[in-house]
Amino acid sequence: MISFTYLLSFLFKSESTAQNFVILINFLFGALGGTIVMVLRILEDTISIGKALAFIFRLIPSFCFSYGFNQLLTIKLLYSIDFPSTFQNMPSDSLNLNYVGLDILFLGIEFIIYTLLLIFCESINNKAFCIEKKIITEKVDVNDSVVLKEIEKVNSDIENSKLKK
Repeated sequence: MISFTYLLSFLFKSESTAQNFVILINFLFGALGGTIVMVLRILEDTISIGKALAFIFRLIPSFCFSYGFNQLLTIKLLYSIDFPSTFQNMPSDSLNLNYVGLDILFLGIEFIIYTLLLIFCESINNKAFCIEKKIITEKVDVNDSVVLKEIEKVNSDIENSKLKK
């Protein structure tokens, strides 16, 4: 969730706005979204809607975490809803890809993808910063005679040290 949160921060210029947005997204999708989709999965008429929404919302790591945790807590109930006739033969593997395992898999894949995107965004941001800094330093106009003498002294010291080598 850290790389996802950091990526979202690039969308904003103000730190407080970014923080509020990230908190809102994580609350809506993590806390509320996981619970709402779980309720949709339990109600008989909305099982397919719940499964579809869960698949879409899994792009947000906070949803994967909360939904996976909710599934872990209610795995017997979900299995009895999905497979009513074979509920007694329920496999003991709670990390099945139909349940919690898919959320763990998504979290692992999202970590890699969001981290790579973060590195890419940081490198672009860093290049832009370096170019901007270079332009600013080239445009500096020094009119102070003391500063100009000091710059000449440093340049001559550099020249002398190169000649000695």
